[in-house]
Amino acid sequence: MYSSFESLSAELLFELFDYLSPYDLFRIFINLNSRLNVLVHSYPLRLNFRRISRSKFDFICRHIQPKQVISLILCDEYVPERVKLFLNYFPHFKEEFLYLQSVTLIEAGINTFIDLPLSVSSLTIRSFDTDNDSKTYINEILSQQTKVLTHLKIDNKDLQYLIDIRFPALTHLIILGGHYYGREHIDVSSPLENIDIHSLIQQWQCFLTHLYLVIDNEMRYSIFNLDRFSHCLTHLTLHFHQDIQVSFVCLEQCLIKLFQLTNFTCQANGSWDLIDGKQWEKFILKTQIVRFNFKFECNIIEEISSILESFRSSFWLKERHWYVGCYQDESKTSTIIYSIPRFRIRTLKYPSTVYPHMTTAPSNIEQKFFYSNRIDFFSCDMNKLIAPINYRFNQVISLTLSGSSLLSLNILSSIVDLQQIQHLDVADIHLLLSDELENLIAHTPRVTSLLMKFDPLFIIPSQIHYLLLEGPGQSISLDRFYYTISSVKRLEISMASKQMIIDVIDRFLGLENLDIFFDDGDLDDDSMTIYKGISNDWLIQNTHRLKSHDFTCRHSSEFYPSMYLSFGDRRKENGDQD
Repeated sequence: MYSSFESLSAELLFELFDYLSPYDLFRIFINLNSRLNVLVHSYPLRLNFRRISRSKFDFICRHIQPKQVISLILCDEYVPERVKLFLNYFPHFKEEFLYLQSVTLIEAGINTFIDLPLSVSSLTIRSFDTDNDSKTYINEILSQQTKVLTHLKIDNKDLQYLIDIRFPALTHLIILGGHYYGREHIDVSSPLENIDIHSLIQQWQCFLTHLYLVIDNEMRYSIFNLDRFSHCLTHLTLHFHQDIQVSFVCLEQCLIKLFQLTNFTCQANGSWDLIDGKQWEKFILKTQIVRFNFKFECNIIEEISSILESFRSSFWLKERHWYVGCYQDESKTSTIIYSIPRFRIRTLKYPSTVYPHMTTAPSNIEQKFFYSNRIDFFSCDMNKLIAPINYRFNQVISLTLSGSSLLSLNILSSIVDLQQIQHLDVADIHLLLSDELENLIAHTPRVTSLLMKFDPLFIIPSQIHYLLLEGPGQSISLDRFYYTISSVKRLEISMASKQMIIDVIDRFLGLENLDIFFDDGDLDDDSMTIYKGISNDWLIQNTHRLKSHDFTCRHSSEFYPSMYLSFGDRRKENGDQD
C-alpha cells in the first residue's frame, strides 16, 4: 500500500523531479519501491556532466536507464577522459541511447570516438586541441550524422574537415571562434586559413533558418552574401573579427535580399556610417526585421550626445522601443555604441571614468541596465575609490578585490550586494588579516569559490568548495594547511616537489578534483623536471590513495605545465557488491 506521497500522480512527481539534479533524483528515490523505480527510470533526463565530480558521475552512470536520456553534455575540462569513462559504462552506446536528441562534446578526448545514434539531431563540438587527429575524430562523428542533423555548433578552425560533407536537414548553424572559456565569450584569434565560409555553407544544400557566424580576418567579407538563404533565413548573427573594417553598405548588401529575416545581431568594427541611426532606420523599414541588436566600434571621437541623437527618433524610441548606449574607451581612441539590453555590461572594472554610459533609455531602464542586471565579473581597485558612493550593483556574481588593504564592510556593501557574490578573489590585497577575511566571507553567504594567498592562520569556512591558492608551492605549509581546510572539493595549487604532490593526494581525502600547477611564474629546470617525471603509473606507484581508487589525469602545457586530477570511488575487488 502506497503512502500519500507515493500515491501522487506521475505528472506531479515529474514536476517535483524537475527541481532535482540527476544525482539527487537517484540518491533520494531509487530503490525505495518498485513504483518509484519505474517513475524515476521513465523521467526524461538532460545530463550535464561538465562540472560534476567523478564520484557523482559514477553514481549517476550506475543508475540511469539509457532510454530515459534525451540530452547529454560530456566535457573533459574538469574530469579528464569523461567520454572514455562514459563509454566504459555504456560500451553499446549507439544501441542503448535510442531517444537521445542532443549531444555536446567539449574538449572531448580525440582518441575516444563516440558512435552516435541516428536520433541525435543536435550536435555541438568544441575541440580546441590542434592535434591532426582532430580531423579524423570530427569527420567520423559528423559524417555519420549528416542526414539527420538539424542543429550544429562547431569552431571555425574545424570547418576544413567538413568540405566534402552535406547537411540537407540542417536548419540551425553556429560557427564560433577557436577558443572557449566557459561563458558567453568569443575569441576569434585563430583565423581560418584558405577556407571560404561563404562558399562552404552555400554547397551544404541546406535551408538554414538560424545562422550564427564568426567572420575572421582571412575572409573576403566584401563579396560575402547569403542570397542562397533568402527565403528561409529568419535569424542571423554576424560577429566580425576586430581587424576587419565593416561598412554600412557592406551589411546592407548582405541583408537586403534576406526577405524572411526577422532577427539580426551584429558585432563589428568599422566606419562612421555604422553608428548612423538614420541610415539604419531607413534600411530596417525596407525589411521584415523586428529585433535588431548590435555592438559597433569606430575609431572616431565625437560628442557622445551628438552620436546618440540619430537614435532618438520616434522610430527608435516610440515605435520599436529600441534603446542604445554609447561610450568612449578608456584611452579615448574609439567610440562604442551598442543595443540595450543584448550587449549589456557583464564585466566591469570599478571605478571607471566611462561608467555609467550615456544611453537613450528612460531612467528606470537605465538604472536596471547598469546596476540591477547580472554582472559576471566585477573587479574593484580599493585604492582608487572616490567617496561618496552613489549607486550600488545588485547582481554581481564574481568579485575581485585589489588594493593595499580591505575596505570596511559598510563601504563594500554600499558598492555591491555581498549577499549575491558566489566567487570571491582576494589574492591581490596586499595586507589582509585572517579575521578580516573571515568576516568578509561571513557576509557573503553564497560564496563557494575562493581565490587567496596561503594564510596559515586562516581556517577555510565550510561553505568553500572550490579553493584556489595563489603563489609558489614552496610557500605553502601542508602541515598547517591540512588543519585549515574543511569542505573543499576542488583545489587549485602550485606544487614545488613530487613529495608535495604525494602528500596532497594522500592526506586531503575529501578532495574530488585537484588542479596542479608547477610554479606558474618563470619555470626553472627543476619545475620542468617535476612535471615531466609524473605519469599515471608514477601516481599509482607512489600514492596510497590512487593504488586503490579510480582516478583520471590530464596533462597540459598550453600556458604552463599543469595537471588535472579527478578522484573516483574505491575500485571494486572481485566479489564486491555495488
